[in-house]
Amino acid sequence: MCIEVNQTVSVGDFVPALQLAFDRRGIRSDVYNPGTSPAGCEARLVYNAAIDYGSRSFSDETIQYLSIIDLTLIQNGRILVTAHYQTGGLNTDRFSSASTKLSGLIDRMVVNQTDFRRQPMQTIQTS
Repeated sequence: MCIEVNQTVSVGDFVPALQLAFDRRGIRSDVYNPGTSPAGCEARLVYNAAIDYGSRSFSDETIQYLSIIDLTLIQNGRILVTAHYQTGGLNTDRFSSASTKLSGLIDRMVVNQTDFRRQPMQTIQTS
């Protein structure tokens, strides 16, 4: 898989966290700049993210956090899957790391084939 760099996303650890999340699921990824997609790419991942600012409970210090993440996986010009993350209200997860947020999104996007091998086939009968 190839990940297209989005220059407007200013979170420094975003792409490394994205690559690590895929790597943990056995998916190798390469990073490229827009318009320079490597010839061997089977699928292309594009992303967008927004940053917001807030304070943790009992703190006056304002810190930045990822408030929105959009991931889109494209193959042969067709969208295969999309994933969206958005913080809401005063949820404490809004201050989670990019790695934690991306890992959760990738879990929803990727089906690990080894999971199918571990579970026995089930048959459902209806009458």
